[in-house]
Amino acid sequence: MMQSVRTLTAAMAVSLTMANAMAADLGQIGTVYPLSEPDLMASIMGKLKEKEASGEIKQMQDELVKRAEKHVRRPPPVAGLGKVMEPRSWEFDPTVVVQRDLADHRGRVFARAGQVVNPLNHMDFRRQLLFINGDDRDQVSWALRIVNANSETAKVILVNGDISEGVKAFGRPVYFDQQGFLVRRFGIENVPTIVHKVDGRIMVEEKLP
Repeated sequence: MMQSVRTLTAAMAVSLTMANAMAADLGQIGTVYPLSEPDLMASIMGKLKEKEASGEIKQMQDELVKRAEKHVRRPPPVAGLGKVMEPRSWEFDPTVVVQRDLADHRGRVFARAGQVVNPLNHMDFRRQLLFINGDDRDQVSWALRIVNANSETAKVILVNGDISEGVKAFGRPVYFDQQGFLVRRFGIENVPTIVHKVDGRIMVEEKLP
């Protein structure tokens, strides 16, 4: 029994000695660097201050403003349109099939889903819609003659060109058929074109300027 106790004591002493040796300070091996993370926001703000001081931010702002102004003044032209080489005309049928019940602000239904409706039965189409390329002087002159003769009903719609220059030329607001919604609706393929009412019918006429 005594021998077993001595053996166990010796084993514990060896274990403790090894643990102390493993836990000992072995000194510094190589270069030690402190752990640190760069402040991302501080870095970003520093870059912005540099760009602001150099005038780069002001330049970027000016370029953005110029691009926005250019887009507003001169939207992308309506694609796929040509210039009238030979006059042609056709009747436009404005009837539509109502896709869902339509009601006024009081909830009164005035058109049911599936019903065929002709807007001309409910309103008088008096406008003369003039579709032109604003960069074509001949087309501008053509439209100007119609506007001068029908100042109250003529409405100029650009498919290409500078809106502000159009306003100067006609002395009134002009419009731009962005993305060609009206051109597709009326089936227009060439300009200049006039859409107007003739003998109770809406006619679309591609004209020589």
